[in-house]
Amino acid sequence: MRFDIGQTSSIAIRRFTLYLPERDREGKQVADIEFWVSEACFLLCLINGGCTRQAPPQGMWFGEKGEVIREPVHIIHSAIKPDAFFKQIAVIRAFIQRFGRETNQETIAVEFDGKMFFIPINPTPMQATA
Repeated sequence: MRFDIGQTSSIAIRRFTLYLPERDREGKQVADIEFWVSEACFLLCLINGGCTRQAPPQGMWFGEKGEVIREPVHIIHSAIKPDAFFKQIAVIRAFIQRFGRETNQETIAVEFDGKMFFIPINPTPMQATA
């Protein structure tokens, strides 16, 4: 089957997706979610040259007590530039950890090359000893 919509060319892409939840691990609204979404978009634009933010869809999953949890989730896609992306992976990791700690998350979901990953949020030294 031929796909022709008048394009000049096509390229294979690899895509990275961030899923930023609007609520924390206790169900409280993240007060500054727009700040975090903007930061994520800016970071992915710097590294990959652009990104696409979806309007917040509704995420659903089972909580620790078996209850259904529903909340808006901000999804940000970016077609990666492999050299730049992999050179900056530590910066992306640091952003995910900072977002997770400062918004009281247990894990953050990301998608890469068609696989879903759940990144556990490491506590800060003060949180770990408290």
